Amino acid sequence: MKMNLSQFLTLITVVFLIAACASKNSMSESNAKSAEPNSNQIKTNGQITFEAANDRYQAKGKFDDWHFQDFKMTKDNLETLKANIEVSLSSVTEKSPQLTAHLKAPDFFHVSKYSRANIEIANVVKVSDKNYTADMKLSMKGLSQKLESEFEVISESPLTVKGSAKIDRMLFGLGGSDLGVPDFVKVNYQTELPI
Repeated sequence: MKMNLSQFLTLITVVFLIAACASKNSMSESNAKSAEPNSNQIKTNGQITFEAANDRYQAKGKFDDWHFQDFKMTKDNLETLKANIEVSLSSVTEKSPQLTAHLKAPDFFHVSKYSRANIEIANVVKVSDKNYTADMKLSMKGLSQKLESEFEVISESPLTVKGSAKIDRMLFGLGGSDLGVPDFVKVNYQTELPI
């Protein structure tokens, strides 16, 4: 089939337009993917720490990598708060490098097998002016524990809370019974709420 110059230019224009549209769609999808935040991660400022002691050592550790996965609250009414927090177990650290390595081992957090812990927060009740209680459910290593946590508002702007809960380390197989450490370990948290 012979094409005259006009038909040839029309064909080239159509091919060019199709290629440009495909490229634009591809770039738009790529930009949308890179610009779109991970909806499962809500970053905030805060810390999760723990304390445990025996006659020989006072351990003070923390988790460096954690985030809210889900957060719902009506305006600044803490009693409507429902949230989920995901904690990377491999981010556990302690001032002693040897203890940090041991905490990641199979007889503690076993991070090569269990990478994450999840904390569900619900049923927040106001106790006094700035003090509250909340029900929490800690899921880790295929097991769960229901916790009651007390916390207080330490800043209104940004809205920041500080509190604690006690974790049954034996339930989760965190160390043996011969450590000289109480079965319940205190976990502290302080976080700016993502509102």
